[in-house]
Amino acid sequence: MKKWRNLLIGTAISAVILYLALKDIELEKVPGIVAGAQYGWIAPAVVLITLGLAARAVRWKYLLAGRISATHGFHIMNIGYMLNSVLPLRLGEIARAFLTSRLDPPVSPLTSLSSILVERVIDTLTVLIMLGGVLLVLPDLPPEVSAAGVGMGIASLTGLAVLMLFAFRRDLAYSILTWLTGIIPIARRLEGTLSRLLDGLEGLSDIRRLAGTVLWTGISWALSVATGYVMLFSVFGRSSWTASTLMIATGSMAIAVLATVGSIGPYEYAFIISLVAVWGDGVREQAMGFAVIMHALSLLMYGILGAVGLACEGVSLGQVTRSAGAEYTPTTDEAMGRGDGK
Repeated sequence: MKKWRNLLIGTAISAVILYLALKDIELEKVPGIVAGAQYGWIAPAVVLITLGLAARAVRWKYLLAGRISATHGFHIMNIGYMLNSVLPLRLGEIARAFLTSRLDPPVSPLTSLSSILVERVIDTLTVLIMLGGVLLVLPDLPPEVSAAGVGMGIASLTGLAVLMLFAFRRDLAYSILTWLTGIIPIARRLEGTLSRLLDGLEGLSDIRRLAGTVLWTGISWALSVATGYVMLFSVFGRSSWTASTLMIATGSMAIAVLATVGSIGPYEYAFIISLVAVWGDGVREQAMGFAVIMHALSLLMYGILGAVGLACEGVSLGQVTRSAGAEYTPTTDEAMGRGDGK
């Protein structure tokens, strides 16, 4: 019942956002735009997408303090992204945590989940920095983007501050737990769980690892923007770093805030309002055709690389899907602090 409810919620959100994306577009023109695109630009885009995902895998290795190799990280992340593209509520992240627990030595799912949380916060701050750069050349951002940016900026800065505090002051986290134990006796059982969660923050407490995380974050997002820049030629015959940066940043915010099935609706809407903001109302139909091509390319890449990841990690799609569909409950070993094979 819960799975169906989540699916229905995601579908409803997709339908509403897709309506907003399409309401001012002459839909009969879009198929011709898609059919007439210059698809030779896909080849360099595929290379850039793959390099961007590899950069994110290296970053995850830094965030997990070397508990996972870049190779395993690459395959596991791609499996997670594949599931995120077909399941609502970003359940692929749960799958990533499940898959790290199968490694030798295993990484606690709780440790993986906390590292993924850090990953998301850092990505959000990077997107806001990108939007700040766009503001230098495009002062009037779409109001939807400005409003979302302010809200996400406050939440991300607050979240990062808390995560950094606990990364450098694990003792403070344990002191809070001890205080809670005096109020809620059952809280004493969470010491092992807290330890595993804090392990996922180690990448923030080591300057070298933090520098590596920042470096590979920058590289991964630069490759994403470069992908958009290259692909714009396929439909528009021209390109713009401003347009690419804005649509990649806006698209990422829309997907993060509105976790719908396959991101259908938010993805297209974000690309349309971004390209219209840079090139004017006259490109709405082209923007929609471009969004369809980019979305299809993303889903295809995630599907192919996710399938490769399943084969390399020796796990079936059914196993991973079941793990993503169920809520994670810490095992007794993890509660006692023995969840990572140490």
